Amino acid sequence: MFMRELSLRQIEFQRQVALPILQGYFAGLRLSFGLLVSDQVVVELKSIEKIEPIHEAQLLSYLKLSRY
Repeated sequence: MFMRELSLRQIEFQRQVALPILQGYFAGLRLSFGLLVSDQVVVELKSIEKIEPIHEAQLLSYLKLSRY
Protein backbone atom coordinates (compact mmCIF):
# COMPACT_ATOMS: atom_id res chain seq x y z
CA MET A 1 0.00 0.00 0.00
CA PHE A 2 2.82 2.39 0.83
CA MET A 3 4.49 1.89 -2.56
CA ARG A 4 1.15 2.28 -4.31
CA GLU A 5 0.64 5.60 -2.55
CA LEU A 6 4.10 6.76 -3.64
CA SER A 7 3.29 5.73 -7.21
CA LEU A 8 -0.07 7.54 -7.18
CA ARG A 9 1.67 10.69 -5.99
CA GLN A 10 4.37 10.20 -8.64
CA ILE A 11 7.11 10.06 -6.02
CA GLU A 12 10.20 8.24 -7.23
CA PHE A 13 11.31 5.22 -5.16
CA GLN A 14 13.35 2.04 -5.36
CA ARG A 15 12.50 -1.27 -3.63
CA GLN A 16 15.00 -3.58 -1.97
CA VAL A 17 17.83 -1.20 -2.68
CA ALA A 18 21.25 -2.79 -2.67
CA LEU A 19 23.90 -0.25 -1.76
CA PRO A 20 27.62 -0.89 -1.60
CA ILE A 21 29.18 -0.68 1.84
CA LEU A 22 31.89 1.91 1.41
CA GLN A 23 33.82 1.73 4.65
CA GLY A 24 34.89 -0.52 7.48
CA TYR A 25 35.35 -4.26 7.76
CA PHE A 26 32.55 -5.10 5.32
CA ALA A 27 33.65 -2.65 2.60
CA GLY A 28 32.96 -3.99 -0.86
CA LEU A 29 29.86 -5.96 0.16
CA ARG A 30 26.33 -4.88 -0.68
CA LEU A 31 23.65 -3.98 1.85
CA SER A 32 19.99 -4.39 0.98
CA PHE A 33 17.16 -2.53 2.70
CA GLY A 34 13.49 -1.68 2.17
CA LEU A 35 12.91 1.53 0.22
CA LEU A 36 14.85 4.53 -0.95
CA VAL A 37 12.48 7.44 -1.68
CA SER A 38 13.56 10.23 -4.01
CA ASP A 39 17.18 9.13 -3.51
CA GLN A 40 17.04 10.87 -0.10
CA VAL A 41 14.93 8.97 2.43
CA VAL A 42 15.53 5.44 3.68
CA VAL A 43 12.31 3.66 4.65
CA GLU A 44 12.42 0.41 6.58
CA LEU A 45 8.92 -1.04 7.02
CA LYS A 46 8.44 -3.28 10.04
CA SER A 47 5.45 -4.93 11.66
CA ILE A 48 6.31 -4.65 15.35
CA GLU A 49 4.61 -3.58 18.56
CA LYS A 50 7.20 -0.93 19.38
CA ILE A 51 10.52 0.35 18.13
CA GLU A 52 13.36 -1.25 20.06
CA PRO A 53 16.95 0.04 20.27
CA ILE A 54 18.03 -2.72 17.84
CA HIS A 55 15.73 -1.28 15.15
CA GLU A 56 17.25 2.18 15.53
CA ALA A 57 20.76 0.68 15.45
CA GLN A 58 19.89 -1.22 12.27
CA LEU A 59 18.70 1.91 10.48
CA LEU A 60 21.69 3.95 11.67
CA SER A 61 23.98 1.20 10.38
CA TYR A 62 22.27 1.34 6.96
CA LEU A 63 22.75 5.08 6.82
CA LYS A 64 26.35 5.05 8.02
CA LEU A 65 27.55 2.17 5.87
CA SER A 66 25.91 3.52 2.74
CA ARG A 67 26.97 7.12 3.55
CA TYR A 68 23.40 8.43 3.39
